[in-house]
Amino acid sequence: MAVLCIAADKGGDVQNGVYLPDEQAVKVAASIAKKGDFTTAKNMFLLLLSSPQKDIRIEALFQLGLIHIAEGDFKKAINAFWEIIKNNPALTRVRLELARAYFLNKEYARAEENFRLVLGQKDLPREVARKVNNFLLLIRQQKNWSAELGLAIIPDSNLNYATGQKQECLFLYYGLVCRPLAKKDSGVGLKTNFDGNYYLRFNESWGVRTNLNIAALDFPNKEYDDNSFYLSTGPRYIFKRGEASLSPQISAREYQGEPYNRSFSLRGDMQINLTDRLVLGAGGLLARATYDNQNIDKILRGNSLDLYLYPRYFLNSKSFVMAGLRYNVENTANKSFANSGFGCSLGYYGEFPFGFNLFARADLSKADFKDAQNFIGQSHYIESAKREDILKQIYIRLSNKNFEYKRITPAVSWNYASRNSNIWSYEFEKHRVEFELSYRF
Repeated sequence: MAVLCIAADKGGDVQNGVYLPDEQAVKVAASIAKKGDFTTAKNMFLLLLSSPQKDIRIEALFQLGLIHIAEGDFKKAINAFWEIIKNNPALTRVRLELARAYFLNKEYARAEENFRLVLGQKDLPREVARKVNNFLLLIRQQKNWSAELGLAIIPDSNLNYATGQKQECLFLYYGLVCRPLAKKDSGVGLKTNFDGNYYLRFNESWGVRTNLNIAALDFPNKEYDDNSFYLSTGPRYIFKRGEASLSPQISAREYQGEPYNRSFSLRGDMQINLTDRLVLGAGGLLARATYDNQNIDKILRGNSLDLYLYPRYFLNSKSFVMAGLRYNVENTANKSFANSGFGCSLGYYGEFPFGFNLFARADLSKADFKDAQNFIGQSHYIESAKREDILKQIYIRLSNKNFEYKRITPAVSWNYASRNSNIWSYEFEKHRVEFELSYRF
């Protein structure tokens, strides 16, 4: 393919009506763009989008994105760079410009995501890394707010966390007495969720962060409706390689259409870039929970402490791995429900050709309860034991930005959970699928 140069180069090197091979046309068009003649350059690059050579088409679209940035049309620049990245997620140079376009368009959350992936490139020049870190600092300093709204249809295989056992039997002096147990109750619900952050800045380092989360899970028969909200606000400190915040928090939960519990907490969060490719998140939550039902409150009322670490390591400019460590202590009024435990998780995020994004995580946690409780054992006699639980979970989420429309992104996820316990009546297994639409403001 040859491209007709339709205007003279200002330096006089190219004349009207000259046909150029694609490789040379790219260089000429880029030279014309550098001299400020964006109209001529764009016309040439648009012709080159029909080139039979993939590399030429990519370069033409990339140069069009740079021109859109120079013209201040950041949305068109984002579209141009994304058209390349969706099929070529490993092109770090393109991802860098995509991140910059998001930043200039004040889409700070997406800018941060892509800048961090850029830092994951192994052979990234130090000067580029320095500039990217400066962008990340500017994002922390400049963003005023962020928000995300989600809507999902949720089929669930075990809404009532039933064990799957058909009956429970007890030997009495006159023989064996049995009662039927609840079957696994499956259903389809509608989940809505809103999460928003507002950042009030005093200066480049200090400010106040306010976080609001509202979630509602509704089912046709209302028996498993589960609604919650929490609100936190407190000081936020920004430093060169991260940020930290400390916030009092209030939360409340409504279950089956009735008030269930509320808590007052102190929450601390920190994120720090240990290296360009290793990011450490850490935090804790100290809470006091009370319950609206007096009988439940007499059992579960109490204090809890959660501590967690979640490092992320970026493998390259299209993927990262993550880990999680958690320790929790829960003190309750009835000591047989008081417990402590550890948890760990491993996760992976990757971007693939054709716009696919995959996130997968596996979690394992163990809880040891303080005092023994009586229960009907599998031997059909009354037994007593301190409860010990092991919870296993798998979460996989798949999305494709090719189907994104006006910032609405569709995704499908699968969540598997299984709890094993030395007290069999606390065991369960369940699957949940979510067909979701999310909108990031």
